Amino acid sequence: MKVRILLLGLTLLTTAAVAEEVAYNGRTLEVAADQDARPIQRVQGSRYAISLSPADTITKAQGCLAAQNGVTVVSADPASGQLQALAEFAYRARFTNHTVQSQWQLVATDGGFQITESALTVTTPGGDGGSKPLAQQEAGWEKSLDALIAGENALVDCLYR
Repeated sequence: MKVRILLLGLTLLTTAAVAEEVAYNGRTLEVAADQDARPIQRVQGSRYAISLSPADTITKAQGCLAAQNGVTVVSADPASGQLQALAEFAYRARFTNHTVQSQWQLVATDGGFQITESALTVTTPGGDGGSKPLAQQEAGWEKSLDALIAGENALVDCLYR
């Protein structure tokens, strides 16, 4: 048992050493600091206060996302206050069209909710059309992130209507 706790502690210390938190546009980015390209591993949104129950928040979020282009609900569990979705948004940067994708997780609790994005990728324009991780050292990464944030903001605005 003590060995497991020690290994867990070492894992947490190692993880903390290779990830860095960076503030961006009201979000906290978790960036892989141990890689030259600095891929963005996770985007943690603000914690929003809302006067809905967790189940009502998830149910309303499902309705909001059904009307929003570029987002597909993968799973929703109103009873536990959890919603998973896939987001994909097109944007233009450096005279080229791009597409950014991420996985969203909305967690609702009594009095609030928070959205976390992970698995952030950008479609390579031209070439093979393959996706690559969204990285902070790539030109135009801010535009990619801004497109995701705009989609997230549309959901937040809808939840407050």
